[in-house]
Amino acid sequence: MITRPPAKHPDIDYLSGVHWEQSLVIADLCTPPDNALMVGVGNAHGTSLAALLHLNSTWRGIQLEHEPDITDTWAAIQECGVGNRCQVQLANTTTDPPVGAYLYLLADLSRSEHWTHETLKVFLAGIRGGIPPGGWLLAIDNMPPETPPDDHACACPPKLEDCLDTCNKFRWPRPPECGMEWSLSGYMHLLGTTGLQVRVVRGMSHSFTLLGLTRPE
Repeated sequence: MITRPPAKHPDIDYLSGVHWEQSLVIADLCTPPDNALMVGVGNAHGTSLAALLHLNSTWRGIQLEHEPDITDTWAAIQECGVGNRCQVQLANTTTDPPVGAYLYLLADLSRSEHWTHETLKVFLAGIRGGIPPGGWLLAIDNMPPETPPDDHACACPPKLEDCLDTCNKFRWPRPPECGMEWSLSGYMHLLGTTGLQVRVVRGMSHSFTLLGLTRPE
């Protein structure tokens, strides 16, 4: 059963009204069953996952973090009051993420300083192999629109093959790069490698966008 929180929890400073709004949208969209396992990646020390776990006392979570952030993330998870149902594990780019989770939540991933396009492709391949039928992969981030480049986007040399790797026209949509704001097309380019089905693109408050993919049952 989903317990709907107030706009701001009076005892949890880590969680804002934005966290609660996003958690309710996710719960309504994905309808996780009791005892569902959820895996979080990115976003301010696991606060997005923590807010979601507050909606149902049987849901469990694993927050993946890179080594420099593990201690601070564990402290935040405890402050949010879900330390008894949520683990913090090392985000290892060379091994698969936890398998069998009903929901994989990528929150503000473009702000991370630790992921590269290649390591993310490996990580997402692990999610593709571990997500059960009916499971969800969600990305929440600021995803500004990006206009495709036209014929004036670059001046190509006489040999077209010399232009393919440098001209924006032939590199669109651009793969997400560490330290850059990722557009919606960039996220689609990245998550499209999973082979999962895009189910929803939804605008949210504070310029956030929700992108949801599922594995067909």
